[in-house]
Amino acid sequence: HDNLKLYFLPDRVLFLVNGCVLTQIITMQMSEATFEEFKGDNEDHFRNLFLSRVEKYLDDSQDIGAAPLEKSAEDNKYTGLFSRDDVHPKVYQQVFLDKFGAEWVDWDNDVIIKNVEDAFNISKIELTPFNKIMCIKLIQVSDAPFMGFLSFEKVARSFNNKYIDFELIEGNLEPYELMFAIRAIYEISDVDIYSLLSEHVYAYIKNILIENNCRVILPEPANEKERDFFKILTSDLLVEWNELMAEGIDNDDEINSLKKYNKAIHLATIKSLNLVGTRHLKEIVMKELLVLGFKDNPTMEDIVIKSVVDNIRVDKYLSDMGRLYDSQLKDYLG
Repeated sequence: HDNLKLYFLPDRVLFLVNGCVLTQIITMQMSEATFEEFKGDNEDHFRNLFLSRVEKYLDDSQDIGAAPLEKSAEDNKYTGLFSRDDVHPKVYQQVFLDKFGAEWVDWDNDVIIKNVEDAFNISKIELTPFNKIMCIKLIQVSDAPFMGFLSFEKVARSFNNKYIDFELIEGNLEPYELMFAIRAIYEISDVDIYSLLSEHVYAYIKNILIENNCRVILPEPANEKERDFFKILTSDLLVEWNELMAEGIDNDDEINSLKKYNKAIHLATIKSLNLVGTRHLKEIVMKELLVLGFKDNPTMEDIVIKSVVDNIRVDKYLSDMGRLYDSQLKDYLG
């Protein structure tokens, strides 16, 4: 502990031991509370934050290879349910409804853990399954994931088998992961997430898509509410790209030219999505851009192709996760 040194830079905190940088936390990753501590150069806060993570890592590492307790039977089909990272979140919801009824979401966390261990004859719930279970509970008893972007992010990361750090704004979500999380939250919760998302959560979703250079997000919808949501989100992405690319530009002609450029990318992506499979993608994209007045523009072609591929990837991921749910539900509920 004594060898750990902290250095506060304008946009980050560095953690060093014997002159070597072990890790860093940048301001863009900090929660509002942590950022306030950063502004005050609170070394104790960041030292304790770092040490708590180290201790957690060591605790988790010591569990690796540990001999199972007697209550864990090798032939217990539920062992994988609470040890695997890749279990579909809806599977937990259905298994818990079958075993405990709807009232389980009102139990304290320690009661949930105890009842799960007893009911399913397991010795431990691993971290990723536990986080998913807690997030399922959260979206059924609280509006936090719909109102606060940080809560929404933790649910989204958990549902995509990612580690959660509640102290930081983590991001690191692909468009297909984001769309799966939104659909899963809608299907698990008792509310219409598409109507209830706050402007903060909606802005977070747009920012993640912009960071991934996403221009259009129109996966095959599961219902009309999802279809309308994706259409609005796609329209808003065009507005965001126009504003982003016009920053610092005062000339109206340049701004209008940028809007025409973005609109062409937007329209060419949507039209190309509808034609994928009829011809080679590059051929489709070049033709659609030509119709819109942009000939032999490799940069625009690459942007549109990436956007089309991203949407195809979203559709494939949503389809794969649907099949995973059906398969795992059969495994655990028969």
